[in-house]
Amino acid sequence: MKTYSQKTNDFFPRQIIWLGWAFIAGSAAIAYSNWVIGLLFGSLSLLLISGREGIIINFQRKRIKYYWGILGLKFGTYEDLPKFGRVTVSPQINLIKGRKEASRSKFEVRLWFREFNDYVLAFTGNHPTSSEKARILSKNLRIQFVDVSKSNGKAHK
Repeated sequence: MKTYSQKTNDFFPRQIIWLGWAFIAGSAAIAYSNWVIGLLFGSLSLLLISGREGIIINFQRKRIKYYWGILGLKFGTYEDLPKFGRVTVSPQINLIKGRKEASRSKFEVRLWFREFNDYVLAFTGNHPTSSEKARILSKNLRIQFVDVSKSNGKAHK
């Protein structure tokens, strides 16, 4: 495998994406009476719905690209690949009524920097898929894979 490419997050919050879907319904109704305004609302809604953030890693050239994309177009620049120390699979943390809670169904693949305690989000999904993505990254980047997805916080290799 030469390249790892993965969408990590939606660019806009979920409420804005819902607004985009409402704009699609509204633009269809508006287009019936004024097609220009309907087309503008429809275009805006496509931008709101299709906005994405992601990561592309080229293993051969040792380059990484953090991108944001709209309508399938990806914008960003390649940088030198930083030194990562490990890759982990951990539950996604959600803020619910002011409390942080670990998700039981969504997991994150995190690439941790070797020099300091920070990470790059590489994938969000269910546990089997997240583990598979983490193993691919671990193998290609030659770094340690640690599964901390269990609720007790202990590492499972």
